[in-house]
Amino acid sequence: MYAFLKEMIIIAGKMAVDYQNNLSTLDVTHKTLKDMVSEADLAIEAFIIKTIAARYPDHAILGEESGSHRGNTYRWIIDPIDGTTNFLHGLPHYGVSIALEKEGVGILGAVNAPSLNALYMAEKGKGATLNGQPISVSNGSKLIESIVASGFYCITLNKPHNNFENFVNIVPKIRGMRQHDSAVIELCYIASGLIEGYWEMYLNLHDIAAAQIILKEAGGKITDYQGNPLKNEMFPELLATNGHIHSQLSAELKSIN
Repeated sequence: MYAFLKEMIIIAGKMAVDYQNNLSTLDVTHKTLKDMVSEADLAIEAFIIKTIAARYPDHAILGEESGSHRGNTYRWIIDPIDGTTNFLHGLPHYGVSIALEKEGVGILGAVNAPSLNALYMAEKGKGATLNGQPISVSNGSKLIESIVASGFYCITLNKPHNNFENFVNIVPKIRGMRQHDSAVIELCYIASGLIEGYWEMYLNLHDIAAAQIILKEAGGKITDYQGNPLKNEMFPELLATNGHIHSQLSAELKSIN
């Protein structure tokens, strides 16, 4: 299945690049005023679903755009383009994300960020790689020496709670703040040791399914703000780190509850 996943996500990444090279002709619709879906999202997800169904017709599938497709104990989870806004503005920070679960446990994950020439992959118990080379989280253990990322998807969704209070509180206590506007990029950047942490609000399973496998296999940690395991398939609070600064960053985050 690993080789199948790798081949499929490489093709999907090439599709994304082709679509981004022709943005002026791309059909775009709006889920909300700020949340968009493009012809590319739909076409890439359709390709992935068709490819999986041809090889594993009895497997279940969860796609960001098409929802749930019933099947057996295996389930593929797809985000065809995480970071659609970046993608539609010609920016490189977006990724195709595909995960495979068995009986609810993630066993394979792949994130292809083709404009960054970065293919992240992981298999449960076998570590994580970037372009075939093993990766691991950084050894940074002090919050003040860490680079941390966050975002404001809560604003896009017009949620009553926002990220401003935590943002203002944490920025003075870290070395640097980044916002790449793609959960899969942030999690993979932690996994490869480029940054130490990331927090966000109101993400869904398809946003993180593959990247969290990669992060965990690289030695990282992902929880809610209080350090509890993530539950269900929508996450009002998400905290991911290299593990070494997890308790420090958790202590600074104020829960929305």
